[in-house]
Amino acid sequence: MIESLQRVCPGARVSVLAFDELAAHALAALDLAGVAVICLEDFENDALRKARAERSRVEYLWTCTAPLLLHMLEKEGQKECTYLDADLYFYASPEILFEEAGAASVILTGHRYTPCYDRSVLFGRYCVQFMTFRDEPESLRALRWWRDRCLEWCGYQARDGRFGDQKYLDEFPARFEGVHELRHSGAGVAPWNVQQFALFEKDGALHGRVKKSGEEFPLVFYHFHGVNFYSDHWVDLCGYRLDRDTINLLYRPYIRILADYRDRLARHGVDAWGVVRRPLTWRTPHRAALVALRLFRGGFNVRRVGPLIRGD
Repeated sequence: MIESLQRVCPGARVSVLAFDELAAHALAALDLAGVAVICLEDFENDALRKARAERSRVEYLWTCTAPLLLHMLEKEGQKECTYLDADLYFYASPEILFEEAGAASVILTGHRYTPCYDRSVLFGRYCVQFMTFRDEPESLRALRWWRDRCLEWCGYQARDGRFGDQKYLDEFPARFEGVHELRHSGAGVAPWNVQQFALFEKDGALHGRVKKSGEEFPLVFYHFHGVNFYSDHWVDLCGYRLDRDTINLLYRPYIRILADYRDRLARHGVDAWGVVRRPLTWRTPHRAALVALRLFRGGFNVRRVGPLIRGD
């Protein structure tokens, strides 16, 4: 994500919150320009330490989103900060998104679910993937409200109209002024909405076309949600339907890049593959049964890593 952003937006500065020593070591090994690492002990306060002791790892990661943004604006003195999920990949500069948002103090991206995948009632209208907050009173008020809600509850299971840190965002437009939901079709293309678009190469860049309206747009970023490696040889791309062009234009190059990072980190003694690789019994046996069923039906999005990288 970082290198893709810096390629399309030279000079971009990125701060990364390292939740463990392995993450900090991996970032130091890669030695990426313009990247600052925030260590957990320098970031946590008593409320966050209490939450970490009581919550699962993923719930604690979500709990830290709003506090991290507040840390950047209030303690690091940034005038504007954009939160980015680590599994985004940029294909064009996000500057066009900031131009669209204008003077808005908060920028959100919607899920834009394909109807058959619409889970907005459970998981929210907005996706915590690309969010901008500015050092302005209304933006800070929104962040503090969001932080307080997440400290109260940030569960992994959707419950009582809440889900993690994400479902709270549904309340932003009504509660706070200056909230802008991005309209650009190339922002937030993801496995749950890519079925609505036809992807293609044009002038050496990736573009999309909205199937219903025919509107063309440059692809700004794609959210590679749900990529799971089950061994050195098998990868599950996601649990959504992907057409051949999507796999060839997006997923093949992305898996190739991940494999390259694996090799780069291995040369520094970092077994990144061992961290992201998940056994087929991950979380529950139902996951293994699902993957086995999809393999039996012809693979769906479960692919062998080698042929996917080579383009066989």
